[in-house]
Amino acid sequence: MRVTAVDGQGVSAYIEGIREVYADAFSGPPWNEDPSAAGRYAERLAADAVRPGFIGAVALGANGPGRTGGPDGTGEPGRTDGPDAADGPGGTGEPGGEREPGGQGEPGGENRAAWESGPGGGVCGFATAWTTPAPFPGDRSYADVAAALGPDRVAAWLCGALEIDELAVASWARGTGTGFALLAAVTEAAPDGRCWLLTSLRAKDAVRFYRRAGWYQVPVGVPGRGALAVFLGPDHPAAPATGAYGAE
Repeated sequence: MRVTAVDGQGVSAYIEGIREVYADAFSGPPWNEDPSAAGRYAERLAADAVRPGFIGAVALGANGPGRTGGPDGTGEPGRTDGPDAADGPGGTGEPGGEREPGGQGEPGGENRAAWESGPGGGVCGFATAWTTPAPFPGDRSYADVAAALGPDRVAAWLCGALEIDELAVASWARGTGTGFALLAAVTEAAPDGRCWLLTSLRAKDAVRFYRRAGWYQVPVGVPGRGALAVFLGPDHPAAPATGAYGAE
């Protein structure tokens, strides 16, 4: 497995594999999305790719992009959902559901064979992010985030920071460390370490994944039905140096 960073133009080459990974990662609980949601996400991604500061990352298997022989599953968090997801804050569905990676390394034996020949068309995972604009958006879950944190913290912590919108790993590739690699690839260039995301506390694997990656859960509940929580990257200036997890 290898992880490749892509810009707004480059992400289009992997759209079919991304669509399949999305469908695989979000069809089960706690997301339970309809199969058609993957097609809508692929359409939305084309618009997201032109956002200021857009960066993406794809995890590729032995056969690379396209339907040449199998995915490359990465499956870990399964979803990251940022505030800009379909139903989430900004458009991430609920926001942020990254399923947990489940481990490092690549599978061996029969598991490896399945990993290299899965249904993802060479793509086993993906992540997308962009710069949160100022003033802070007021649509989707952004309004709920602003209500929870207040204008001062939103401006200081989130505006101008890198916002992780989606992070998903295919089920056949989980336990390979792909989720961690994708997260690192899109946050490497975060300005002064300022990056953030939203995820649902109902997505327990996603919450564990981010905590294992050193992210800080802001101990302030986000209003709304999604049971959302804001996470700050481990190097974010507002994240405690102690590595505390915040609210459980």
